[in-house]
Amino acid sequence: MRFVRTSRRLLLTAVATLTSLDSAFAQDECVTATPVFDGANGPFTNVGSTTNPAQLWTCAFGDNDVWFAYLASCTGNAVANTCGGGFDTVLEVFSGGCGALTSIGCNDDACGLQSQVGWSATIGTTYYIRVGGYAGATGNFPLTISCTPPPPNTLTTTFANDNGGTLGGAVYFELTCTAPAGLTITDLDLNFSSAAGTVGSIDLYLAANSSLPITQPWGLTSSGPATSAGPGLPSNVVLTPPVRLGLGCTVGVALVANGLAHAYTNGSTFPQVYSTPELTLSAGQASNVPFTGAALQPRIVNTNIRYTNGGTCPSLGIATVTAQGAGCDASFASFYQEMAPAAFDLSGGSLMMNHTGSGYTVQFAPGVAPVAVGLMSAPTALALTDDSQIAAGTLGLRVGSNGWVALGAGNSNAFTPAVATLLGNPATAFYSWKDLNPSIVGSGQVQYEEAAPNARVTFDGVWSFGGTSAADANTIQFTYNATTGDMVMAWGPMAASGTNVLVGYSPGGPSATPSASDISGFALNPLTTGLGDVLPLSLTGVGRPVQGAAAVPFQVTTGNIPAAALLHVGVIGLSRPGLPLAPFGAPGCFLDASLDVLQGPAVGPFGGSFTWTALNLPALPPIFSGFEFHAQGAVLGVPNNTALGIGVLTSNGLKCVVGTL
Repeated sequence: MRFVRTSRRLLLTAVATLTSLDSAFAQDECVTATPVFDGANGPFTNVGSTTNPAQLWTCAFGDNDVWFAYLASCTGNAVANTCGGGFDTVLEVFSGGCGALTSIGCNDDACGLQSQVGWSATIGTTYYIRVGGYAGATGNFPLTISCTPPPPNTLTTTFANDNGGTLGGAVYFELTCTAPAGLTITDLDLNFSSAAGTVGSIDLYLAANSSLPITQPWGLTSSGPATSAGPGLPSNVVLTPPVRLGLGCTVGVALVANGLAHAYTNGSTFPQVYSTPELTLSAGQASNVPFTGAALQPRIVNTNIRYTNGGTCPSLGIATVTAQGAGCDASFASFYQEMAPAAFDLSGGSLMMNHTGSGYTVQFAPGVAPVAVGLMSAPTALALTDDSQIAAGTLGLRVGSNGWVALGAGNSNAFTPAVATLLGNPATAFYSWKDLNPSIVGSGQVQYEEAAPNARVTFDGVWSFGGTSAADANTIQFTYNATTGDMVMAWGPMAASGTNVLVGYSPGGPSATPSASDISGFALNPLTTGLGDVLPLSLTGVGRPVQGAAAVPFQVTTGNIPAAALLHVGVIGLSRPGLPLAPFGAPGCFLDASLDVLQGPAVGPFGGSFTWTALNLPALPPIFSGFEFHAQGAVLGVPNNTALGIGVLTSNGLKCVVGTL
């Protein structure tokens, strides 16, 4: 009998082990996912599981995954985590069916080495949850799930962040009020990628009608303190003052994070719309530096917006400063034109650059094609690889594999043509910049010839990067005279494949940015460059003309003032005449503010800039919101022209509108 009891115990142990293994393998794929519910589930294990090769992880290198199915118990914010597990987990949540899954949230480390994902759930919808081990880690883990419905009068987007900005970035969207009595936004929840407990604040800005462009004038309307609850979790921000909206009004909203970093979601369409019966949100954009550069879009702000009944459309009264016209007598040392390969219009022609001692005269000669290789001297094939450069000959030239010749070392080997790089490279260079690869088998080579003081570099049918045939060949030729500084750039056939082509010239070191040229147009209108950059007189606002509770001066700064300038005069007017001053001896200069009020003159020297008061703004009330005036700076006593017998330069104009935001 003792033997029977022992055998039975062994049998039960074996059955339990097989059952455990069967359970683990049953959840190894999406189609056999284990059902889970609100609250604590498990513990589970991924020991012995395999990796689903058809479903790549979107946030980390996961392995040995197991699958779970969660039927949402509410419409609201759902959160799943493996906090308290015994190994380094990765967690991802999907919507859709097993044959057509869409990732709606993925996380590696949220609570130590364990993971947490939050998302916007819809009651009765099944979501699939995958748990794996980072870099193949295995062990036991719990799976805790919660679903919290939003309170009444709350608009919810999503908390399934899959992207995020840098510290201090911004998110943008539009709000439209559809409540007959209007509404008042009291507070909102946001998603931060900053660690739980990180303290900061949110500034809320408004713009009229739209969140685009993000560089438009914005008015600071409300603010609130914020403490990060951790990635994927709502972090509450109480707004002071509350933001009021009336029926039918649409505003652009910008949320700037101070001391925190936004977590947001990549949108699949633009715009993506979320709504309640009272409020509609259209998303959206983001930027790492608020109100600067091109918007990243579509990006969905992760938020709950809470509101009460009652509100009116805000009278935004946003103060604005808009540049008009340009300062006179500018010259640039650099020039450039970027063209798509299929639109390249210089093939079969040459760009003649004759050095004058004070810059270049640049003329395009159509029909003057590259000459045959070897006419100057016996050619040498340069040992260039992809994205490389090499010293060539005895005249100090550096040749880059991507279609450029420099007069020194240190320039970028980047393959993507970029104007900012061209203008910022440390060595003077001539460019027909395109992503080329002379090391491809079958490609033509870069040939070098020298007969001092002349040198010639020929990209002799060099293929575009990724090229596979002679149709990808590009022919570019540079002929340089080291004594005069003259350069001829010539083009043969250029492939319609590959990256854009950036043609141009820039002296070494940081250079000012001129407007893009039309190089083929130099055939009839040759370009003259300067030896260095001479920037036009400029005028910029110091902030915006915002009228507030106290009287303040609205100041502007005249910049790029020549050292020879003796006097500065500020011009304030109620209109912009746009009057050319060439008849008065100042060619290229314009009067961009009517001569209603003159500020100054101020006596130099100015050290390159001068800040002056354009208008003293009185304290509220009365309200001067909407009052428009124009400003312009001028300097006298410069050798650039003969105006007034002493020389005059004018800046661009500014159109200024007073506002309360």
